Amino acid sequence: MSKYTTMTTQENDNLNCLLNKTIKLSFSDPAMKNTIKDIEKTLRKKNIFRKISKELVYSSYSVLGYYFGKTHDYHKSIFWLNKLGNENPNWKLFKDSLIPTIINNANEEKNVVNNLITQFNNYLNADAVMSISNIMILNNSFWYAYIDNNPKELYEKYALIQQKAFPSLSNNNYSISNLRSSSSKIRLGIISQGLIPRKYLNDKTVHSSSISDSFYSTLLDLDKNKFELIFIYYGKENGIENAFIESSNNEDMFIPNLSSDQNSILKWQKKIADLNLDILLYLDIHIEPNLNWFAQSKLAKIQIATHGHPVTSGIPKNIMNYFISWEAAEIDTAQDHYTEELILIPKNIMWEKFIPRNNEKTSMLTGKSWKDITRNYFKTELKNININSNWYFCSQATFKLNYNFDSIIKRIMEKDSNAEFIMIHVDLELFKMKELLIKRLENNNINLNKIHFIKKMPHHIMMAMYNVTDVALDSFFFGGDTTTREAFEIGTPIVTLPHKYLGSRWTFAYYNHIGILDLIAKNEEDYVNIAVNIATNKNYANDIRDRIRENSHKIFHSTDASKAWGNILEKVYNKLPIRESNVDTSDKTHEIDEFTSGIDLSEMEAQQCDKKEQNVELKGGSDLMKDRIQDILDLYKDKFNIILNRFNQKEIIDSKKQNIYWCEDNEGDPLYDLITKDDIFVFVTEYQKRNFIEYYDITPSKCHVIKNAIIPIEKHVKQNDKYRLIYMSTPNRGLDILVTVFEKLVPMFERNNIPIHLDIYSSFKIYGRSDLDNQFKHLYDKIQNHTNMTYHGSVTNNTIREALKNAHIFTYPSTFKETSCLCLIEAMSAGCVCVHSSLGALPDTANGLTYMYEYSSNIMEHCTRFANKLIEAVFTVQTSSRKNQSSEENQINYIKTEHNIENIRQQWSDLLKSYADTKRILFHDDKMHNYRNFEQGGYSLS
Repeated sequence: MSKYTTMTTQENDNLNCLLNKTIKLSFSDPAMKNTIKDIEKTLRKKNIFRKISKELVYSSYSVLGYYFGKTHDYHKSIFWLNKLGNENPNWKLFKDSLIPTIINNANEEKNVVNNLITQFNNYLNADAVMSISNIMILNNSFWYAYIDNNPKELYEKYALIQQKAFPSLSNNNYSISNLRSSSSKIRLGIISQGLIPRKYLNDKTVHSSSISDSFYSTLLDLDKNKFELIFIYYGKENGIENAFIESSNNEDMFIPNLSSDQNSILKWQKKIADLNLDILLYLDIHIEPNLNWFAQSKLAKIQIATHGHPVTSGIPKNIMNYFISWEAAEIDTAQDHYTEELILIPKNIMWEKFIPRNNEKTSMLTGKSWKDITRNYFKTELKNININSNWYFCSQATFKLNYNFDSIIKRIMEKDSNAEFIMIHVDLELFKMKELLIKRLENNNINLNKIHFIKKMPHHIMMAMYNVTDVALDSFFFGGDTTTREAFEIGTPIVTLPHKYLGSRWTFAYYNHIGILDLIAKNEEDYVNIAVNIATNKNYANDIRDRIRENSHKIFHSTDASKAWGNILEKVYNKLPIRESNVDTSDKTHEIDEFTSGIDLSEMEAQQCDKKEQNVELKGGSDLMKDRIQDILDLYKDKFNIILNRFNQKEIIDSKKQNIYWCEDNEGDPLYDLITKDDIFVFVTEYQKRNFIEYYDITPSKCHVIKNAIIPIEKHVKQNDKYRLIYMSTPNRGLDILVTVFEKLVPMFERNNIPIHLDIYSSFKIYGRSDLDNQFKHLYDKIQNHTNMTYHGSVTNNTIREALKNAHIFTYPSTFKETSCLCLIEAMSAGCVCVHSSLGALPDTANGLTYMYEYSSNIMEHCTRFANKLIEAVFTVQTSSRKNQSSEENQINYIKTEHNIENIRQQWSDLLKSYADTKRILFHDDKMHNYRNFEQGGYSLS
């Protein structure tokens, strides 16, 4: 806030003084609360608005709206912000992205979600530029995790709004190389607000935050021969920063708490990019709002988020590439909850190297013992609690207590008349929340005499509470993590009810890992029964405590965690194309290098296309891909059967050779009826690979992904006299939906003076099955009779590539489960806005860079979704609103990197050589083994 202009009247002077006072006070300062009350009191005086300036009135409204918004008094915040109207875009956005942190029931929660989505969509669909000046206006995302809704739905839109509001902070080109070097260590950057500088790390300070508890020990134990760690500490005190820098030779970076302007973010984005990191790991996105802004641009070759706040970043996958989680804590369909590609550490591994927070009944955080603290100690604060009653303790923060948790408490009270509940309150940090929770409990007819609130405790006192309580209650639906582990150290029984999302599944995962499943509830009723049984059955409670305590060691000091993290980080890094090749140039590899050296691949492709034009040879995507690497495949034909179609190749498949299945089709296809676990598999997407492994139970280590490739389409300028749409697949894959929708939309486009035309390249002739076109003749006739559509039939790939240069929008309402999609890849390379469904591997291929909508098997619903997305795309092109063409450039650059034929040829060459070398080594080892046995008289060689 800036200084407020002083006025001449007494009222102006007084109000101006109060507003200036708020600048110097923190929200937790009691004087701030009194100052806010005084501002409210002033504004409620009779005829006050005749005596003070409009400027001060608006300043007062904004101060009150922001204060109440950040102190969780949602309705008061909205009251004051509404008085500002919608003239100021900063405060409108703050209001529209704000939610109540204490939600009272399912209907209210549903309304909160629907309202938030509606507001977000309004911002995203509006053509107007967002005139937002203060980045701190968009800092509410932490709280969205506690709404019972797929986090991806909200965070994905939120991240896009951040990009739209502050385009200068997103998708910045810092000339980050996408190449790896085979000879150097992996430079791993770790950015966090929750870590202290490693110089000050010891047995106590490693527990300074839940972020430190979860990650520090694991990351510091990564293989030092493979990883070079650079920590980026956000928001550290200058004293710590200076002391550390003076005595340290490493590259660790310190970022001070930044102001609310964009320039400070840009400055530090550039500094991070200049570290030349291979991987940048974000530990606590959404917890520290400014980290979200750093993450909006690619500052390293690979960017990864993880579970500091256990929800997706929401940032498009081309920027935030991966999210690392633990298989034991995720449901099978968890990928649906993330915008990033989800990578899972195996469930049989304790995935972090956790260090116990206690030693010999002494807290490692405070250095104080808790062994002699009894229930009587707590009577000082919990004056009305009965020390002989059954104590149910919930250690979770107030904002984790979903309204469903109220129902659990009430039903426990009904089953156990001797129950008393202890909850923690942190009024100086959570402000209004305790008051709002009490009001909700009261409205739900819960006996408040049985509810006791205790202030946030020093750690040794907290451990004593775990020790004397009968049963701990994991909050629903967002549960504990660090608190669960520390309670398990001393055997405290915790009842948990896992939900769908990661934040609710830590206790469940830890119980599974230590082999105790008794306290994992199936539903609310089961939760209540388990809790009451522990609290009232003392013998059972003692037994379960002993079992938890005796098995809790399985959670701590994991020797596998750092190795598992290292394996994953190496794996994603090794997906990058290599900068310099140290490949053995002997044998066949030398032949490949000689064959490809000096060849202009784009010229070679053009020559092939010209030849096909002359011979009128039409080929589908699989055949085109085969043509592009056939020379490499031929070099290894004496060692492998490389099988695309076993029916067409049955005459040449040699049973003495190793089979390599190059899989372009879906699992279950008869093409793959004869596969065995000894075969090697090459897939075109991770999606296809996962499906095959699950369907056929094949060995993952023999499964590889090498994407389909194209020659990138050269730079070109599209003509804008008419907006051209293009379809270029077989007619059975959604052409009927396209034609139906396009016919309906043409009149609307014409009313808006948008000249539009659809070019359709489609038939079964490309696969030699012109007879199948008969069933689509009515569709072809409809196209040919429409002035805004042209039917071209099947043409060569060269013709398609030329057509794409003139096309603005690639339309593909796919009803076919693609395993990849060369049509989409080429359209993206041509800079087309791509509108398509999410069926099959299309999300993998698109990588979050297209206008994709959720597939529906209901044809009417599919038509509606496609129509909405197509309208959006047409108006985007028509208004040229793609931000500085950065979206188009990102799309083109992604294809140039991920699907470039040169890179893909190298991947095929490396793969075939590695298996050929392995076969040679195994043969050599077998011969030596036989020779040694012969020398020792084991058997004779014939």
